[in-house]
Amino acid sequence: ECLGFKSFIHARLKVPDHLLFLTFPPDVQIHELRNEKRLLVTQRATLQLATNRGQLVGTLTDYSAGGCRFEFVAAEKAALHKDEKLEIAFTHPESGAQMTKHVVVRSVRHINDLTSVGMAFAK
Repeated sequence: ECLGFKSFIHARLKVPDHLLFLTFPPDVQIHELRNEKRLLVTQRATLQLATNRGQLVGTLTDYSAGGCRFEFVAAEKAALHKDEKLEIAFTHPESGAQMTKHVVVRSVRHINDLTSVGMAFAK
């Protein structure tokens, strides 16, 4: 979501630290950035890497009709790249059916030893 509002600067301080006083917005507009709603989940999933690179076991953290987010913990940063084609296996969060989907990596973020991978389902 993207939030937007109109406000006015009421006062400004520079000392001892920069501080800005704003009027409280009378209304806030919300704009959805995604085409589909994401369902927040926490379930085990397996990401199959390219030929002879093995697989990663981690957690599916959100799911939609168009894609998902997969997180895993690793001492070393896995070499995943944007637009890389992979395969993910998981249990569908609503139907409970075992799923295997071809995915395309859209984003990779490393935070300490946690890697978060945003993926779109391949068509």
